[in-house]
Parts: sequence; structure tokens; C-alpha cells
Amino acid sequence: MQHSSYLERRGQIEAYFDRTAAKAWERLTSDAPVGRIRATVRAGRDQMRSTL
Repeated sequence: MQHSSYLERRGQIEAYFDRTAAKAWERLTSDAPVGRIRATVRAGRDQMRSTL
């Protein structure tokens, strides 16, 4: 019984992080305002894309 509760909880955590990551990526790749660190990531991503 303990094994199934572990798998259920693991599924819940996986779904949470999948949703969170998708939303974070959407914000990062849009023109929406972001915090200082995400702005740095965005600038680095843009620089890499222009280099390639």
C-alpha cells in the first residue's frame, strides 16, 4: 500500500513541476516583464540566438 501512495505523490509532484516549468518557460521566452535574474537569462538566450 505504501508503494502506491508514493507513486501517487510522485505523480502529483511531477505534474506540479511540469506546469510550473511550462509557465516559467512561457514567461522567459515572451516579452513579459521578468525579474533581474530571468532578464539576464533572457539576454543570454537572445545573445546565443544572434550568434547562431
